[in-house]
Amino acid sequence: KTICNKDSVQIDGNNGSAYAYSWSPGTSLTSAIIRNPIAYPQVTTTYTLKVSDAVCLYDSTFLVRVVVNPLPAVKASRSKDIDCSNPTSNLTATGASGYQWLPLNGLDNNTIPNPVASPSTTTKYIVTGTDANGCTATASKTVTVNPLPTVAINPASPTICDGASATLTASGATNYTW
Repeated sequence: KTICNKDSVQIDGNNGSAYAYSWSPGTSLTSAIIRNPIAYPQVTTTYTLKVSDAVCLYDSTFLVRVVVNPLPAVKASRSKDIDCSNPTSNLTATGASGYQWLPLNGLDNNTIPNPVASPSTTTKYIVTGTDANGCTATASKTVTVNPLPTVAINPASPTICDGASATLTASGATNYTW
């Protein structure tokens, strides 16, 4: 039987209820004395099952190997945050062979390792990577959408006489062009 790390699997010692069962090692099992325990090993483990028949005084031994595949090392990155001069951000996922990005909003394609994101608000994207063994892991990356500046001019509507001048003061941005 094959599982991914942090998963579990039912191992089978199904020889009927008239027998006594003893699994070894008993660690990483829901019970070492039942017919079909759930195994949750962190590494590949070979379990030995001893089936005892108390009536005929006969013991049988079986081996069950549980192979544990590691999880993919999925990583996510982004090229930049979004603002008025950078309307998109390139997302990149590595460490797996297949990818699924969520949420869908603002993505050009959610099933490739490098979608282009153009969300209208700050969005946390979560990518699930799947490896060749079917094992999955996730990573996330937030794309921040920086709002446009709110520019104000003071006084807002100055009244001046012909030939006179008024001082206008702008606020809300870093650079101004008049």
